[in-house]
Amino acid sequence: MGYSHNVWDNLLVGGSLKYMIGKTIYYDFKVFQEQDQINFDDLKEIENKLTRNVQSIALDLGAIYKLPTPIVETNVGLVIKNLLEPQFELAGTDEKIKLSRQVKLGVSGKLYKILTLNIDHDLNEAETLVEGYKIRNLGLGLEINPPIFPALRLGYMKNLSYEDDQLYTFGLAIKIWVINLDIVGALNPKETKINKDTSIFANNLNLGLTLGFAF
Repeated sequence: MGYSHNVWDNLLVGGSLKYMIGKTIYYDFKVFQEQDQINFDDLKEIENKLTRNVQSIALDLGAIYKLPTPIVETNVGLVIKNLLEPQFELAGTDEKIKLSRQVKLGVSGKLYKILTLNIDHDLNEAETLVEGYKIRNLGLGLEINPPIFPALRLGYMKNLSYEDDQLYTFGLAIKIWVINLDIVGALNPKETKINKDTSIFANNLNLGLTLGFAF
């Protein structure tokens, strides 16, 4: 459930209240003991015995202020996610998963609907659902949208919590009559080490293609 309100002509504030349902399952299997075998026929029974359903409430708040700048349409935004830091109990243990509070500040500028530049920055470091992995992102985005030619989008995101955790993104939007074609990609150029035994995002390149029709 969300609500927003114009406090002043240039200031908009809002919030979102979320009722969240979490479900966790715990199953202990000793891989190197031959007498133990996973019986997939018993998954339903395992699920009934070793799962836990948890409900929690989450609250997000945000505000956008439109600066009275000439020529360049400029907006400044502030978002607080997971203000109440909802928690979910894990099945089979006394531990809990917490969705950490995160505060993000962003600025966007648009010039004649042709050129758009976005900058956003996490003001605090937050835990994630991946054990030991933290995030504090700095993001940059550029969109060039000429009237006739395809729109070009370029992006860069740097996780300031790690030296090598960074992401490059690109996109090309082509519109031909009623056909919308989007080509997108994302590149993680380096391996990110969480600790000496765990690494993520090791030299990944992802490509995507979306085809749509607008009548």
